Amino acid sequence: MELNGVNSVPERNYGVNSTYSKTADAVDAKLTEIKATDDAAIYEQAEEQRTTTYNPHKKVDQSTIDQLKADAEARFSQLQDLVNKLITKQAETDQTAATVKYGSLGDIMRAVKDGEIAVDPEDIKQAQEDVAEGGYWSVEETAKRLVDFAKAISGDDTSKAEELRAAIDKGFGAAEKTWGSKLPEISEKTHDRVNELLDEWITN
Repeated sequence: MELNGVNSVPERNYGVNSTYSKTADAVDAKLTEIKATDDAAIYEQAEEQRTTTYNPHKKVDQSTIDQLKADAEARFSQLQDLVNKLITKQAETDQTAATVKYGSLGDIMRAVKDGEIAVDPEDIKQAQEDVAEGGYWSVEETAKRLVDFAKAISGDDTSKAEELRAAIDKGFGAAEKTWGSKLPEISEKTHDRVNELLDEWITN
């Protein structure tokens, strides 16, 4: 036996005088009223936002614009300085690593004692490890640090990529002047890798 209202779905319209019909109609009417009210509120809110956001007669705050420009220039200048310092240090470390041209530790010690090498053998060993693949001053690690910093100061905004690239190029130029001659091969490779990482950032 099927119980009405339990195992079957009642029809909406049981007649004009049906209590169920009146209740259902009242619910529908209330839902319509609520929806209309919500729509009106959303529309009014949108209108309010539009009028507060856009005002053609509002004066441009030039001091704020100037401050933003100054901040951006300072950040790019900071990037250039960082490139200069990192690449110069990388070049110095590479030169230290390259001073090993003797056959044994004994030869190195004698060269240090005679003044032919002004660097401690342990420093030379550390420098070799630092510029080797995976080392702190290696091509990959140095390039990553530079690009990570560039991305950070731009707020990870790829539209700033070319401005960042230009700042980095200036930094490498400054490093070459600091170095006093053409930068060593490791620094040139780092520059190339920086450009590759910037390209990957833009396309991804």
